[in-house]
Amino acid sequence: MNTVQRDRATKMPSNIEYEVRYRKIRYPRLEFKTGNLVLVLPLGYKDEASLLKRHERWINSRIAMINEALEESKNLTLVMRTKEEFHYVIKKLLHKYEKLLGKKINKIYFRRMRSKWASYSTKNNITINTMMQYLPDELLSYVVFHELLHTEIRKHNANFWRNIERRFSNHDELEMQLFYYWFLLQKEMTQSQMNKI
Repeated sequence: MNTVQRDRATKMPSNIEYEVRYRKIRYPRLEFKTGNLVLVLPLGYKDEASLLKRHERWINSRIAMINEALEESKNLTLVMRTKEEFHYVIKKLLHKYEKLLGKKINKIYFRRMRSKWASYSTKNNITINTMMQYLPDELLSYVVFHELLHTEIRKHNANFWRNIERRFSNHDELEMQLFYYWFLLQKEMTQSQMNKI
C-alpha cells in the first residue's frame, strides 16, 4: 500500500521554524524562500534531523543575513507609482539599453515572481516582477540593464560582471539594496494580505 507524505511545517531544536516539502527527487536540499527555511525532501526520506544538523552553520548564517536584511529594510522607502507609470518607465529603460547594447528583445512580460526580480529567456523575452513597481529608479535601471545584458552573455561569468561594472560600478551595493527591498516588499505584501482578512 502506498502512503502519501504530506507537506508540513515544524521547528528545529534551536526553535527555528521550517517547512517540509516532499517531492520526486533523488537528493534532499535546503532552500530559503522569501526568508523561510524549506526542506525539499525525497519521498520516504527519514533523516531530517541529521540533515538539519549537518547544515546548521549554513542555516544560521542565512538566518543572520535575512535578519540583517529585515533590519536594513526598515530604513528604505517604497516608491509609489501607478501600474501605467511603472510600465512606461520599464519600457523607456528597455529602449535606452537596447540602443546602448545594440540588442532588441522579442517581448516583455510583467508578472509577480516568487524568487527573482526579473528573468531573460532563450526566446529573447524579458519578464519583469511586478513588485519592481515600488523600487527606486536606479534599481529599475540596474535590473533592466542586467537582464538585457543576458542577450549578449547568458551566464553570470567574469565577463558578464565586467560589463555590469562598466555601467554600474556600485553594483555590489545595488545587489544588497535589491536584497533588502525584497524583504521589505515581502513584509508589506504579507501585512496588506493580513489587513484584507
